[in-house]
Amino acid sequence: MDSKPYVALLPPDVYNIITSHLSVRDLFPLAHTSKAFQRAAESRIYETLVLRDAQRAILCLHSLGLHNAARTSYVRRLYLYQDPGRTPPRLHFGTIPVQFWSHLQAALLRMPRLEYIMFGDPTASHAWVLHHADRPVPFQLREANFNLAWGPHLAAFLNRQKRLRIRPLCALEPGALPALQVLSAPVLVVAEILVVAPPVTHLQIVADDDTMPLVPTLVADAAETMPGLINLSFLGLPTVWRALMGMPALKFVVFDFSRWAPLPTEVLQKMVVLDLQIYAPGVRQVVVWIEHHRLCWVGRPLSDSSWRHW
Repeated sequence: MDSKPYVALLPPDVYNIITSHLSVRDLFPLAHTSKAFQRAAESRIYETLVLRDAQRAILCLHSLGLHNAARTSYVRRLYLYQDPGRTPPRLHFGTIPVQFWSHLQAALLRMPRLEYIMFGDPTASHAWVLHHADRPVPFQLREANFNLAWGPHLAAFLNRQKRLRIRPLCALEPGALPALQVLSAPVLVVAEILVVAPPVTHLQIVADDDTMPLVPTLVADAAETMPGLINLSFLGLPTVWRALMGMPALKFVVFDFSRWAPLPTEVLQKMVVLDLQIYAPGVRQVVVWIEHHRLCWVGRPLSDSSWRHW
């Protein structure tokens, strides 16, 4: 007669179903009740890792390294960023020992299921953890958000990412980023990515006073390399109207007027919208941000009276 308790004889799918109905807080004690539940509980505990301070990051990395680093195979989402509003100075990432980043690289090399990553390095100096000279990472990302230096390490990493769809933040190889659809990046980064002509449909260009004069040329280039672009947004308002004539599929535009002085009234906003219509007649919706306030203008092409906001 088998002496194992009945719960230990259940199929693995049953454990997964049970853990799927529990909160993460309940999974921790469940993982200690029996080996039968440990794997199912830990696969959910480590599926999403949110590391907002140095202490949490160090403890989590230590836990991942236990038991021959078996837990690294559970990770699908990794969010590593410093939350300044909730993190005291003693827990800032600047206090993390140097060897932490080497251990993080070793962990990434054992995460085959990783699909989503936010890498908010405050120093922007650790892109090298994504690129190992002798061993490529085993995962293919779907979404990424990086605060990292634009350089050869990040370029080498991105060149191997064939499923990435959202937000990579360096010369890239032809055919790199074949699945990229959503891009939000500074002017010079967008210029680099335009070279490989990815199938971007949603583009946000971040321009400052130094790079604002480059934006009209950048948008003209985007008209040639991104024919499927349907959503274009700017942080700032450059003079790009004429370049928009090369984007017949464009339907949605976002502007941030927060730096205007004085701030534009609704009448002035509508004038901007109507001016935009001359060069991009297919636009149906324009969203205006003024600091924390959002105004959405909706109307029919080339119709003064139809445009309304809400």
